[in-house]
Amino acid sequence: DEPEAVWVCEVWTRVAAHDASLEPEDIQALIQEARLLIAGISDRTQLTVRGDKGLFALASESELEQ
Repeated sequence: DEPEAVWVCEVWTRVAAHDASLEPEDIQALIQEARLLIAGISDRTQLTVRGDKGLFALASESELEQ
């Protein structure tokens, strides 16, 4: 019942890849700008995808093993 709410979903093959994506200075600057918009974030849900269909079918085996 929050008409202004936005659900953001990201899918990464590895946690390390996600962490590395946040390191560049230009990304850090964007994050700082966005903090005011996302200040109201109260919940974070981390999901684990199980199985070998869908999104993981697009990733190479070497990406998943790292």
